[in-house]
Amino acid sequence: MYGQMPARRHHLNAGLLVGFVVLLVALIPSAMVLPAFGEFGHPATLLCLLLMGIWLLTRLHHRMIAVGAQPMRWLAWLCLAAACASYAAGLWRGLTPAQDDMAIRALLGGLGFFGVILATSEGLRSKERLDGLICLTLIGAAVIAVLGMVWAAINIDITAYLDIPGLVRRGDAAGPRITPELGAVLVLLLPFAIHMGRFARTRPERGWMGLIGVLMVLALATAPSRTALLALAVLLVVLIPAWTWRTRFNLLTPSLLVVAAMLYLMPDLPRSIAKMFTEPGNDVVAAARGRWAAIPEQAWPGGHWLVGVIALAALHLGAFVLAALAFRRSVMLADRHLCACLMATQLMGIALGFTFAPFELGTYPIFMAIATGACAAMWRLSVPRRRRVVSQA
Repeated sequence: MYGQMPARRHHLNAGLLVGFVVLLVALIPSAMVLPAFGEFGHPATLLCLLLMGIWLLTRLHHRMIAVGAQPMRWLAWLCLAAACASYAAGLWRGLTPAQDDMAIRALLGGLGFFGVILATSEGLRSKERLDGLICLTLIGAAVIAVLGMVWAAINIDITAYLDIPGLVRRGDAAGPRITPELGAVLVLLLPFAIHMGRFARTRPERGWMGLIGVLMVLALATAPSRTALLALAVLLVVLIPAWTWRTRFNLLTPSLLVVAAMLYLMPDLPRSIAKMFTEPGNDVVAAARGRWAAIPEQAWPGGHWLVGVIALAALHLGAFVLAALAFRRSVMLADRHLCACLMATQLMGIALGFTFAPFELGTYPIFMAIATGACAAMWRLSVPRRRRVVSQA
């Protein structure tokens, strides 16, 4: 009809909601929860579950669905189906009330984990929004790094003075120290700080992102751990071949100078690092978190953990393949470097898969979910648009 406006698609900016999850994780201590929800009462956890609910609602109307195929959908539901199958097997064999409660909490954590993945993979409509989400993620990492360095320097918990109406503190609260889990988070986000420091739009933005990268390195130096060193080794193996010779010189030369200065100031540093690997008691994450956390071991003896390993490995390998395909399709140097960073995060996820259980929705799993969803988003955004043939009357 003449004068009628064309129908417009109104898409929710899921990247903003995911960025809000990052800020909640960084700013609100994990001990502060809504009392009615217990362990799942942290605002970031509840928002992760809300993201899954929003994604399910988008399936009800065609204008809210992301256009095009998305393999990450099938990988996410494969992992959830494996968790549900493990739970069904546990019910068939018989679960104690404590085991059943732990399994249900793990399944809810899995919904939140994949809610972040699906929101990131399908909710980002352009590479500009993906870059904005990366910047918000780095700001959250900067907050974590600053709080950890303040704790290491003067042993003061700044978050103890934070009082949010409606939230209560649990008794098992700990200071904002750089734990092995937070060290893994900082290493996970370090390549993105390098990426934004090189390819951000404006010079001031590149300077700020570079400063965030420096803060992350300093925070890691205050509390080295086996987990962070393993993650750093995996990332360097993937990223160094993707860098140009000039980038390698500009990044590795200052790093070697810093390492030489640290060895001069702390001669016992190599011995301390060696003790991390020869004495496991110095840096241990509970062994239970290294297993398939959805179901207790008694639920499916000799089987549930293998199903979990296969499902999560398929998730990370699938995301790695999607980022590799995007790397091959990309022409611009910035896009190829971002794809290399995403590929490195998935190999890191496989290497640390026996350290952090994703269905517990801790700090590391949430950031890993964002990186996994970003692999699928980059694959979708790198697909060349088909030329539409317009018939002429």
